[in-house]
Amino acid sequence: MGIPALIVYLVFISTIIFPSIKNIKKSKIIASYTIVVISYLVQAFFNISTIGIAPIFWFILELASRNINYITKNSTLI
Repeated sequence: MGIPALIVYLVFISTIIFPSIKNIKKSKIIASYTIVVISYLVQAFFNISTIGIAPIFWFILELASRNINYITKNSTLI
């Protein structure tokens, strides 16, 4: 898929990483999701990924996105 897929992937990851970094002090859950996502991205950079971990990563991205949206809309602690 090439360059367009890379751009979409980077935009998707950045829409989760940047808001989570801004809201990291509001919730321990957001902090844990941020740590998991960043650690996966670091290990993926060195290509130590296995096929069994990718679905878990996408599931955690979904959970992080949902919690970030909830916190930013409601401005409450989880």
